[in-house]
Amino acid sequence: MGLSSLVSRQISKAFRVFSTPKHIQTQLSTPNSILSSHILLNGKIYPAYRVQHNNWLGPYKGGVRFNPMVDQEECIALASWMTYKCALHDINLVGGKGGIAIDPMTLSEDEMNDVADQWVDNFSHNICQSIDIPAPDMGTNSRLMDRMNERVLKNTGREWNFTGKSIKAGGCEGRTEATGYGVVKTLRFWADKNNVDLRGKTFCIQGFGNVGQYAAQYMEELGMTMVGVSDIGGTVIDESGISTQTVLQNVSDYRTVVGSPDKINSESREWWDVECDVLVPAAMEMVLTEDNAKKIRCKVVLEAANGPTDDKADKILQDRNIDVLPDIFANSGGVVVSSWEQVQNETLEPTNYKNKEEILKLLGEKMETTFVYGINSQSIVNVVRDVVSALLDQFIQGDCLDYDAEDGGLNIRTWICDQQDYCIEQIMICEMESDLTSSITSVHTSSSAARLVHER
Repeated sequence: MGLSSLVSRQISKAFRVFSTPKHIQTQLSTPNSILSSHILLNGKIYPAYRVQHNNWLGPYKGGVRFNPMVDQEECIALASWMTYKCALHDINLVGGKGGIAIDPMTLSEDEMNDVADQWVDNFSHNICQSIDIPAPDMGTNSRLMDRMNERVLKNTGREWNFTGKSIKAGGCEGRTEATGYGVVKTLRFWADKNNVDLRGKTFCIQGFGNVGQYAAQYMEELGMTMVGVSDIGGTVIDESGISTQTVLQNVSDYRTVVGSPDKINSESREWWDVECDVLVPAAMEMVLTEDNAKKIRCKVVLEAANGPTDDKADKILQDRNIDVLPDIFANSGGVVVSSWEQVQNETLEPTNYKNKEEILKLLGEKMETTFVYGINSQSIVNVVRDVVSALLDQFIQGDCLDYDAEDGGLNIRTWICDQQDYCIEQIMICEMESDLTSSITSVHTSSSAARLVHER
């Protein structure tokens, strides 16, 4: 079962709820562009991709990853998810994804520069400011974003083409921490909603890259204890607690959480087999499956990675009353802050850029607004349904469903955001199916201030 198939099934469930017209299903299910090329390095050829999913909301947005597992199917799936993440938060960006099927761990800095330059040269006329704005992802970083941005500038004359850049090159304070920060904010929202005190609770995390590191640190600051951590080098389990600083030092010294045997012990057990309160997949896609979902021992799954839970596992976890805080919301902090980086680049002088504390405060407020107005933690399907509604209502006015307040028990909440020149209509409390009872969020963008796109 491939990743794009998982996305298709998730979206299809949302379509069925709405009886969505076939041509709209096709537009939302099919990427606008699938670009492919190849990179030549040391006599070997490596496939390279950029997928542009949908441009109803604005320019394409999504990471560039260097990883041996990169393929066209993965890029299609991740670009699709990015479209819905942006719609969920009312960001005027949409989904894109790209990368090179290469292992960055085997490359020198000069070789990394070479493949990055080739990727830009192959796609620079399809990616640039106002068209497609990539960002760092697995295997890439701010240094490469600086370099790639400069190369697009050289090739196209457009100045602001990448986000996730270094601060000195126009990057946004707080962008590095944003995804992990948003992950833990999501956990706090869930805890508050369910009257759970997170102090003293335990967590196990898979993946200790940028997202995993910051998520672990922020959870530790909440008084939580890490009892398990895993990456490609192995798994560390200690029920008495594992210091995030110790693990960070291991990663710095040995490029794995395991470190040297005299510092910390490695376990042969799987990371998902650790008993804990919060299980945090923060690495690869589709790691929670039908098989291991029956065995995991936690109270909540916090999806810090993209697509870590397949749909069969999602159903099993629901049946076991294990909440799933879905990736489409939980790990969306990065794209929210990336959108602000782009706005700052295009509209402000660097001296007027916001500092890290201001950015993270705004991010927390943004995510809380989205959470309060309609996120149900039980299933990603609910969230996908919300954002499909947003896309349909916002741009396909003639094909929107005619909601019946008497039949559906519908309440409508509207407010106007003057500074952004748009209005957002939130449709709440829509009980359509017994297993799909979360709120529906509808986002309406106006071309002039304080004007509804259409009237119901």
